[in-house]
Amino acid sequence: MTADINLHVRQVKAIRTQNMISGVSDSLSGVSGAIGVLMVAVWVLSVIIMAIAFTMMMNERKKEFAVLRVLGASRARLAGFVFKENTLLTLAGGLCGVAVTILITALFSGLIEQSIGLPFLLPDAATICIAGALTLLVTVAAGAVTAAASAFIISKIDAGLILRGDNG
Repeated sequence: MTADINLHVRQVKAIRTQNMISGVSDSLSGVSGAIGVLMVAVWVLSVIIMAIAFTMMMNERKKEFAVLRVLGASRARLAGFVFKENTLLTLAGGLCGVAVTILITALFSGLIEQSIGLPFLLPDAATICIAGALTLLVTVAAGAVTAAASAFIISKIDAGLILRGDNG
C-alpha cells in the first residue's frame, strides 16, 4: 500500500509505522475484551429473566393446568405443552430481536459511526445471516432450557390442591 502511494502520488512519502498499527491493535483488543464480558453478562441476565418470566406465566395458569390434569392429561403431556409453548415464544422473540437488530444497525450505521467516532463497516450479508442464525440458535437453546425447567415445575403440581384454592 505504501509503495502504491509513493509511486502514484507526487511529493508525498508514505511510511508505514509499526507503532501506529500495534497501538490500534492494542486498543481494539481491549475493546473486544470488554464487549465479550458484556455479551456474557447480557446472556446470563437474559436466561435469568426468561426463567422468571416463564415461571410467572406458569404460576398465573396453574388452575388451567390443574383442569387439564383432572381431564386426563398426563404429567408428561402437560410438561410437553408447556415446553413447546415456551420454546415457540422464545423462537418468536428471537426472530423479532434478530430482525430488529439487523434493521436498526443497517438503517443507523452512519449515526453509529458518528457517535463512536470510528469507522463502522457492516459485514457482508452472508456474515450477518450467519451471526443472526447463531444468535437465534443460542437464544432458542437458552429458552428451551428455561422452558424445560418451567415444564418440570408445572408437571409436579397437585391438581386437587390448586382447584380447591390452595396455592400448592
